[in-house]
Amino acid sequence: MKILRERILTYRSTLFLQVLLLVNYIFSFLWQAYLTGVLGNIIYGKLFMGDKLMFTLACLLDLGYLPTAAAKWQSVGKEERQQLFSCVIICKLLTTLLFIGVFFLFNYAYLHLELTDKINYLFFFLSTVAERLVADFVYRAIHKMYLLLLFNLLTRLSISAGLLYFVRDAASYAAVALIFAGGNLLLLLLSLLPLLYQHFKLFTRVSAAKVKAVARQALLLSGDKWALLGFNLITFLACSSGKLSSESVSYLVLLDLLMLTGRKVVFRLGESFYVHLVHTRDFRWYTVRALCLFSAVVAVLFILIVQARLFLTLLFGEHFQGATQYLQIMAVGAIFISFDALLAYPLLAAQGLLKQLNRACCSGIIMYAAILGILYFSDCLNALNLVLAYTAALFGEFVFNLFFLQKYHLFHSKGYNEERSVYEG
Repeated sequence: MKILRERILTYRSTLFLQVLLLVNYIFSFLWQAYLTGVLGNIIYGKLFMGDKLMFTLACLLDLGYLPTAAAKWQSVGKEERQQLFSCVIICKLLTTLLFIGVFFLFNYAYLHLELTDKINYLFFFLSTVAERLVADFVYRAIHKMYLLLLFNLLTRLSISAGLLYFVRDAASYAAVALIFAGGNLLLLLLSLLPLLYQHFKLFTRVSAAKVKAVARQALLLSGDKWALLGFNLITFLACSSGKLSSESVSYLVLLDLLMLTGRKVVFRLGESFYVHLVHTRDFRWYTVRALCLFSAVVAVLFILIVQARLFLTLLFGEHFQGATQYLQIMAVGAIFISFDALLAYPLLAAQGLLKQLNRACCSGIIMYAAILGILYFSDCLNALNLVLAYTAALFGEFVFNLFFLQKYHLFHSKGYNEERSVYEG
């Protein structure tokens, strides 16, 4: 009965998480569609290069804290939960300092931004930090994702209202980053209110050993975040190399932001199911449902590939039809990402095969960097080749994960009892 109850709670939490991620994805689509029409593709590409850089470096703030803390939260008492919460917040604040240092070093060595761009990047930075400090692992652990869904919906509506009211032409592009920062700060405040209402302390004294233990486990569970950081940092450098036209850069920035958001959606689902698997060892039950979910994702992506031109025209206008081929190729890459997130990550991570997962992620980054390096030095780097290299690297990561997943099934066939639950005995 306990494992059945856990399945029901997992279904409910995952349903709210799916709705939350779907809401965020829909609003992201609508914002990009509105801003590309109002700002134009050139100004849009220039402005959101800053958001892309922040999103990339934010992987330093968004390591494996959600699966680490949510899984441990369910097996400790109130005092330990308070300490766990403090450990995660301390880790996030320390990585925020690292984030600041990396950004300023990157700015000094590479970007050389003008004052206006520096201000925009500052507000994108505040927006990113505020969003990553939200204690989403608490809501996942206590099965109250509906509250986080409500807070997200309120803040997304406020951001939408701000964009519609303040951003009406290309001259008002500077307000965009400020609006995003204000919306995510509101989300952070709303997410803390229920915790404060229940007299939950935001900070309590914890030992350095406990902080180190949480940080170590989060790092082991963050292979996909490091892959995201590597892929997008390399893409950012390629787009800033001067080898690509301004128009193709704007196409890539738009499509890559959509890819980043989609990758975040499916990996959040994988992390949510990892929390269930690490307690119940309910592998056979999850594998069947994950395959069904993966099949549904593939069907949606197939429709997107076939109707890519119509999709771009309806959402972003006719001037983005030139990105049709790029979108079709990136949608193929999204199939590999979905497999990694929904099947490889939760199944292998719950088995403790974290080194194998991280090796697969590293293989994709190395492959992507090697291909782009060859293209750059052979003077063959263009937007189409960049997208093809991106998809090929994702395929390489997919092959490694498929190999390790097959090894995982062979491991089970040698006598591991996959129906064993931690609730037994």
